[in-house]
Amino acid sequence: MMKTMRIAPAHPHDLEAIFRMRHAVYARELGQHHENANGVLTDTVDGFNHYIVATKGSNLLGFISITTHAAPYFAIEK
Repeated sequence: MMKTMRIAPAHPHDLEAIFRMRHAVYARELGQHHENANGVLTDTVDGFNHYIVATKGSNLLGFISITTHAAPYFAIEK
């Protein structure tokens, strides 16, 4: 059976995969952040963010992060 791609709001259990994907892209691939032993990249605005994920089965394909107006700052301001 072929699995189809699903686009939906993220569940709390998706956050670990999101933070790992973030580390892989922004730390390892682009070098915008230091790599760390945990292999996760988090931010102080994560508690304010809403995520939309693209998944296929249990695999995270990608995500969009939306920072609400209640956040103390936005990424572009850092």
